[in-house]
Amino acid sequence: MQDLTLENQCKNAVKINEDNLFQLLDDNKNTSFGQMHGFSKINTIEEFRQNVPLTKYSYYRSYIESMRSGVENVLTSYPLAGYCKTSGTEGNIKFIPVTYESLERYSDQSERYPMYVLNQTGGGKRLYINIFRTDPGHRDGKALLFSELYNTWLYETGKLDISTQAGGQCFLFEKTKQNSLYAKVCIAFLTEDLVTIEAPFMYDILHFFSYMEKNWKKILTNLREHNIPHQIELSKTIRDTILSFPVNENRFNEIESECQKGFKNIAKRLWKKMSLISGISSRSYSAEDNALKYYTGNIPHQHLCYCSSECYIGTPISENNFSYVLLPNNGFFEFLPYGREDEGPLLPHELKIGEQYEIIVTNFSGFYRYRLGDIIKIIDFCYESPVFEFAFRRDQAINIGGEKMTVCQLEEAVQRMRSNVNISTYCFGASTLNIPGFYFAVAVTDGDDDEKKYSELLDYALSRVNEDYRDLRELSKLSPPRFFCVSNDHFDSIMNNHFSQHRHNKPVHVFKLASTESILKEITSNET
Repeated sequence: MQDLTLENQCKNAVKINEDNLFQLLDDNKNTSFGQMHGFSKINTIEEFRQNVPLTKYSYYRSYIESMRSGVENVLTSYPLAGYCKTSGTEGNIKFIPVTYESLERYSDQSERYPMYVLNQTGGGKRLYINIFRTDPGHRDGKALLFSELYNTWLYETGKLDISTQAGGQCFLFEKTKQNSLYAKVCIAFLTEDLVTIEAPFMYDILHFFSYMEKNWKKILTNLREHNIPHQIELSKTIRDTILSFPVNENRFNEIESECQKGFKNIAKRLWKKMSLISGISSRSYSAEDNALKYYTGNIPHQHLCYCSSECYIGTPISENNFSYVLLPNNGFFEFLPYGREDEGPLLPHELKIGEQYEIIVTNFSGFYRYRLGDIIKIIDFCYESPVFEFAFRRDQAINIGGEKMTVCQLEEAVQRMRSNVNISTYCFGASTLNIPGFYFAVAVTDGDDDEKKYSELLDYALSRVNEDYRDLRELSKLSPPRFFCVSNDHFDSIMNNHFSQHRHNKPVHVFKLASTESILKEITSNET
């Protein structure tokens, strides 16, 4: 599959979108799904819509179970690169197939701008905050995060230049569990010519700087003494790599001097060549983005990409901008008008600026007319391809670090807790005032009001209903949740103060984002 330049994709978006559909139908007409839905007899987009309904993940669950048991040619004829494991809008764990055909179409899109910046600055190193728990070249069949699968493929195909990565391969790919933030701060201190800091999400970078601010003295002491305490969990490879750097007192004195001045604009003060901060973000992350700018100052932010496990959908149009342009080469795209679903789906060139739509994707990994659950707003057009911003996620409740916790998942967590505690009424919130952020629940209970025990039960319940939450907790990117027991009167007072009096006593299970910190402050101020 020959990769098309972004400009050519946008100029020919209408034709590419339609060509993709008929290639998909022809290539997959003999699959179980293709035979069941008459792919071989479909000759128009309208016939495709008549034969294939709008779908959600539940439509594919039995097909995917069959594929994971070893059956071939079920949803797609293309060879599988692997599965991504994630939490879905419908409240259940999803296993998303990803084919090599999809990855070839995504190409090295995420690498292009960081490498451009690196070359423009005359060279240097890139710091990727996350360590992927994979071993390139040795697939074990384990379901991965999309970022792990995609970046492993980039490396295996030579599209990722590992020589540009601070610390080398082990600081990007390492299966052994470890304190990755400690390792990343160490290698960042030891690498003077950092040009970019990158991560799947901007929140990860905020977490990195917050950790650095809290732990820089301890880390600097370890580096000066050329000794990493044994209780710090690191793989032998990473530990040996850190200790292979010579003690550089001039560099350590510089770090100490700058950190003692405070952490405002610390990125540019520690790394003079720093020119780019890159990670996924949207306006729904604006609080986290503003918090990150405390550390990064006026260093440009590039919002990496707009993608999901199901499809790499868009690429940013410029720095410091939440808008993305659709990548038509990556699938067949339709859009359902939000709030006017009965009008039926539209093609990309039929969208109207200022309107909101739900993305429907037919991808190259076996999903057809799949409702992604993301609601976007059309901002502009780049030739024939729409430019859009993420607006919100259908049924979205809380999202701190990419876990996308839905209302139904929160409700299921409470149901799981009720075998141990009688919860009558409750509402959830999330705090990012301190990093890492955490979930909290305010509830009326019939019991001994053991908040510590209930907080632990809540943590376990949330981990069971949302795979990404569990992953972020294991990686220490979310702090433990807190459970607050209040009286009926106190609960009613909170709800009346922070929600409209015209809600007609309908149950509300998620606090408004603008109210969460004040609610949390009110509750904790009463603690003795």
